[in-house]
Formats: sequence, C-alpha cells, structure tokens
Amino acid sequence: MSGLAHFLEDEGLSTVLVALVREHAEKVRPPRALAVPFALGRPFGNPYDAGFQLDVARAALGLLDHAGERPLLVEYPHDDASESGDPHWVPPALVAAGIAEEVAALAELHAEAIAARGGRSTVGVSGISVESAAAYLDAFATPGQGEPPRRDLAPVSLARFAADDVKAFVTEAAACGGTPSARQLTEWLWQRSATGRGLRALRERLLASDDKDHALLARWLIPRVWI
Repeated sequence: MSGLAHFLEDEGLSTVLVALVREHAEKVRPPRALAVPFALGRPFGNPYDAGFQLDVARAALGLLDHAGERPLLVEYPHDDASESGDPHWVPPALVAAGIAEEVAALAELHAEAIAARGGRSTVGVSGISVESAAAYLDAFATPGQGEPPRRDLAPVSLARFAADDVKAFVTEAAACGGTPSARQLTEWLWQRSATGRGLRALRERLLASDDKDHALLARWLIPRVWI
C-alpha cells in the first residue's frame, strides 16, 4: 500500500496511509502515514467501537492538512482500550478430538453469537459448509483422503479457505457471552482449542510432504508468532 500511495501521488492524488506495521512505512516512506498500534486486520481498532474508529479516521485525514515536509509519519497516540480484554469472559470448555468435532460442538453457540450480531459473520470464503470445511481439514494431506468438496479450486487453495472459515467459526462462537478482545480470542484459538491443535497437526503433515504446494500452505496456516 505504501508503494501504491507513491503511484497515486505521482498522478496528483493526495493519500494517507494507516500503517499497522510501522517498519514497513519507515522503509517505503509513503507521503503521509499514521502508524497505529492495533492488531493486524484492525487498522481502526475494535470493529464495534464507532467512536474510536472515527477518531482514528480523523487523525489520519488530518495529515492532509499538514503543510510541512514529506514523507510524514505520525504515531497515533491512543491504544485500543478493548484490547485489554474482558476479565469476565469464559471461553467454551470443550474436549474435542479434532476440528470437525469442535465445529459440531460449537454449532449452537455460533448460531446464538451470530443472531446477537444481527446475522453478521465472516464465515463463507471457502464456498462450502463449515462442517465440510472442518472435515476436509481433518483429512487433508493424509493417505486415502476423499475427493475435495469443490472441483473448481486447487486442493491447497480450498484448504486455505477452509481453514479461514473454521477459524472464523470457532472464534465467533467462542466470543458468545462476553466481549473478549482479539488477543484473548487468538490466544484461546492457538493455545486451547481443538481447531488450533488440528491445524498444528495439519501443518506437520504438510511439512513432511514432498509437495511444494503443501509446503506453501504450511506457511499460511498458522501465524509465525504461534508456531
């Protein structure tokens, strides 16, 4: 995005970048950038805090009024208070043998969570049911696995999208009954859930394969900080 900002500025369009990774902005030096301290994927902070998001947007757009030299890199001065977490949130206490079993156990809780959010969910990028996605991941890269649920996608691409759907499903369900932060949900996913364990096991199977596409998928499955 920093490179794109340079291109747009050359075409006469003023730009402002909201930088989640300050080091990238420092290296590419976009004309104007607001460095924010939030989790990746949340450039404006908590998605449910409109007032806070508006303040971030105003701080970013305010850089357009800066008449000094460029490049301009400014630090946003506030942390997202929601990242401190909900001390009263209790995650699901499930004992599941695998991803598919955990998804089945969380189905009712997920339905409650989505109803409370007005029907909004980020599940669906794979184009298959979350149950099919979970079963596909449990069996992926093991001998004798069945046919993939979709024929129009490469198996590794479908596995990647299936993993995104399952992670979204279980974390949306786990958030029911409280207001956990993204950090709390991420820690629960990778340290305590059957889905986290299942994806780690899948990563090990992929790394043991001679298939180059499997090795690439292994890099996508789990954030480096949780490996």
